[in-house]
Parts: sequence; structure tokens; C-alpha cells
Amino acid sequence: MQRHTYHFDYQLLITTQKRGLSILECLIATMILSTVVLSLAPVLSAGRSNLEYGEMAIRGIRIGEHLLEEIHVRDYSAIGSTRKDWGLDDYHGFSDTPGAVTDFAGTLYDMKDQIYTRSVAVNSDSVILPELGGITVDGKRLTITINGPHDNEWVLTKFIREPHTP
Repeated sequence: MQRHTYHFDYQLLITTQKRGLSILECLIATMILSTVVLSLAPVLSAGRSNLEYGEMAIRGIRIGEHLLEEIHVRDYSAIGSTRKDWGLDDYHGFSDTPGAVTDFAGTLYDMKDQIYTRSVAVNSDSVILPELGGITVDGKRLTITINGPHDNEWVLTKFIREPHTP
């Protein structure tokens, strides 16, 4: 069996272990690291802004959809004296203001939802349905506009057909 012998240059090992980074190498490494960090800062900031806008949009549209559903289930031609018994046309011109956004029973929404305004427009309209041979359906166009902070606005519309009377 053959034996292998290895020779180490201990002097080279000792001198390499003692050697550190020079000032120039530290400066170059710091410049590279700071360039990377500074280039990522705007990306992270933009990402955060997009997340905040997304949450704001979801909240605004949600309270707009609540009002849309509240109005949609109302009697088409009824006239009421309070919001609890309003008909469809009674909602025309209705609006909530920041700090006073409520549901139909008068219950305030969460404080995070109190930064929005909601306004309603109900207008007579008709729709032509080409799929059904071009018939015209009469009804009302319900438009809900939600305004949020920073001049953000979302608009929800729904056509509600006039009930058919036999």
C-alpha cells in the first residue's frame, strides 16, 4: 500500500489568515451595498402606496355595494317617510358625509369607513336588448358615487327594470 504525504506551506496559511480587507475594499463594498439599498427604497415605497390604495378602494367599493344592495331590494314605486321604508325614487339625491356613513337602520359603519362620502342618483332609463330581438326594457338607472381621500372616486351603476304588471 502506497502512502501519500502532503506538505503544507504554513507560512502562506498564517499570512493569509491574518490578512483583512483594505480600506479601499471596504469603501467599494459599502458603495455597492448602499447603491442596492437606495435603488430598492422607491420600489418598496411604491409597493406600500399601492397596498394602501388597494385597501382604500376595497373599503370604499364595499360600502358603495352595501348601499346599492339596500336600494335594489326596495319597492320600485313606493314612497316612504324614513330611510327604513323608502322606495327606489326616494334615494335620489341621498348622500352620506364623512363621519356619518350609516346603514339603513342608522348604525354607523366602522371608523375606517367614515372617511368616505356616498351619493345616489336615480334616473329613468331604458335598455335595448338585441339578444331578445331588440326589445326595449324601461326602468331606472341607479348610480352610486363614492368619494374617498386624495380625490379618489368610484362609481357603481345598476339598471333596475320596471316591474311587469300583467
